[in-house]
Amino acid sequence: MKSFRRTDGATRFLAPLLPVLCLLSLALPGHAQQTKIKVDPDAARNYRTLAAGISPARLTQTIADLSGIHYAVPNQPASAPVTAYSRVAGTPGGDAARTYVRQQFNTIFGPGNVTEEPFTVTTPIDNGAFVQGAGLPKPFALQPLWPNLVRTSTLPAAGIDGPLIYAGRGELANFRGKSVQGSIVLLDFNCGTDWLNAARLGAKAIIFTQPTQTMRGEGESKFIGIPVAVPRFLISQSAAAALQSAVLTTPSFQVHLSCDNPWKTAITANIVGTIHGTGPMADQNVVIESYYDSMSIVPTQAPGAESADGLATLLELARTFKSHPPKRTILFVACGAHFLGI
Repeated sequence: MKSFRRTDGATRFLAPLLPVLCLLSLALPGHAQQTKIKVDPDAARNYRTLAAGISPARLTQTIADLSGIHYAVPNQPASAPVTAYSRVAGTPGGDAARTYVRQQFNTIFGPGNVTEEPFTVTTPIDNGAFVQGAGLPKPFALQPLWPNLVRTSTLPAAGIDGPLIYAGRGELANFRGKSVQGSIVLLDFNCGTDWLNAARLGAKAIIFTQPTQTMRGEGESKFIGIPVAVPRFLISQSAAAALQSAVLTTPSFQVHLSCDNPWKTAITANIVGTIHGTGPMADQNVVIESYYDSMSIVPTQAPGAESADGLATLLELARTFKSHPPKRTILFVACGAHFLGI
């Protein structure tokens, strides 16, 4: 939910390894002299061995693989299909991520040591949305935002019609002299919670212009925890420019919106890989957990590069412990719906 842009998770791969690095630092001579902590030579050697098994290249590749998962959103009748970069549980991207993790686990642990725990999730599905109007060169694709509690941005089968107005960042002053009741309002995405002014003044729907850059707080402020029936959408910058031009040059510019954004019950799974202990403590279990789904205020724009860091680290630790069997049994758990109820 931090940004619609894909980010390079390669620069963040060390963050999940900080506990290991901190433990490694205990083995440094300077630290030992300063704190007078005696370090077990076997433990220090084990830490170095485990750290040496971590591959930055593999970490980077896993992050790229997961954040690069994509699928086509139906276009009806937008001239160009929308490509969704998303691993939201229950979507085609979420299914692709599940398959990817299962394949990685089978390679690392062996099929006999991998199990799945399937369960159902309910998630909003983007079956296509668009806006069109007289004088526009073509219909423009829209992407629905995350629902207000249970109210998605789905519209009646016939769609909705209304005058389009542009209100910038959504301050009340930007609505002065405009008839908002029953209108479709075009807003800058980076408007904080001022988008609610359009809803309070009676707008039928809100279209947000995709920002060049944004922050997590802007995304979190674009929905509320009550089922307010104000459909909200994201539109590309180029399409928004065409809408703004039409609004400025055509009095009472009318547009038509269509959106099919239903709830869907789907299957996802937690995937568990096991490395069995080799000593008398093998009946003791250690659990290492991460998740492979992603999230954004716009479900179809959730590449989740940063969210993939944890799973990338889990896979690296699994490879390392597979090469150096532990005394205790370790269960590596990849969860499929972290962002749907944690």
